Amino acid sequence: MSLAQLLDTEARNSIARLVYRVDTPKSVGRPRVASTTFVLDRVLYLCRTGCQWAHLPLPDFVSYKTIYHRFRIWAKHRVFEDAFYQRVCSYRMQHQTPLIVDTSFVKNQYGRDVLGKNPTDRARKATKVSMLVDTVGVPLAFHFHPANKHDSGTIGHLLDTASRKAGGNLQSHESLYADKGYDAASCRSQCVKHGLVANIPRRGTPETSNPVRYVVEVVFGRLDKFRRLLQRYEASICHFKALHYLGALSLVARA
Repeated sequence: MSLAQLLDTEARNSIARLVYRVDTPKSVGRPRVASTTFVLDRVLYLCRTGCQWAHLPLPDFVSYKTIYHRFRIWAKHRVFEDAFYQRVCSYRMQHQTPLIVDTSFVKNQYGRDVLGKNPTDRARKATKVSMLVDTVGVPLAFHFHPANKHDSGTIGHLLDTASRKAGGNLQSHESLYADKGYDAASCRSQCVKHGLVANIPRRGTPETSNPVRYVVEVVFGRLDKFRRLLQRYEASICHFKALHYLGALSLVARA
């Protein structure tokens, strides 16, 4: 799939409008040699292929430092995050299906914040990504935690973020599916708070196949196609989150 197919025109225009507010070209000095569209395509290329900043395919008159500098500005002002949630709000106006929640560990390479000991990887440092999707397979919200935070402690932050940024009350989705890691009174109370029926199996009960909950695993697999998200190379969680929202935006754009 080409870069042009990853983001449609609406998503690109949304990012461009947000960029213009926070990264307006200066009226004095040397004019920019890299347009917003060009920088966006290079960041998308890095996110998709997982290459290093210094190995981006660029013409001789553009430095990778220029691309990285502008990416840092956009990430600091949450350009990709705002573009993602704007698209999710539009999507939720037309689709109201049950919700699914799950988490995934991302191994750390150079990260300096939002890190914890990964209980599934011999206590190596990692970041936990909590994701909310619908049964169609569209990501609706993200939250990032240290890896040693239990799943039951992440759901409140995730649902609050979704109701605040992703188009309002979640009650219209009716129910939420999760695995046994969320079998806690606090998780069920959070579902009640947001008007959702908690479909969470009890610990100690026989394991059964749930084709509905499997959808969230498929979405994590689709995000893994963006190779830069497989391991955390970004020192700042701000930059790591920005790349996640860019990858997720392409999934919403294709829904």
